[in-house]
Amino acid sequence: MSVLSLYIVYSGWKILTVSRMEPVPIVSRVSVFLSIVGGLAYVFTATWDAGMIRRDEENSIENGHNLEAQNYSYCSICQVYRPPGANHCHRCGVCFEE
Repeated sequence: MSVLSLYIVYSGWKILTVSRMEPVPIVSRVSVFLSIVGGLAYVFTATWDAGMIRRDEENSIENGHNLEAQNYSYCSICQVYRPPGANHCHRCGVCFEE
């Protein structure tokens, strides 16, 4: 489990164990809210497709003549045809659509 997950579980446990007679401090409510939003943002970012161009039949060398007519360019490093506006990231080693 990540530190964020542990913090969310701990914060939720603290709020649930507070007596019903005591008002829950606003700081606890805000921290739980921010923890949930942060956790959702993490999951969204981890599962989101960043626009990476993967090699498949549509952008292969065999379809190069059709793709060049549509202004696709060939990346010799990734060995794929990429659409206009896509660039190769030398740090990641893949092509991305913008």
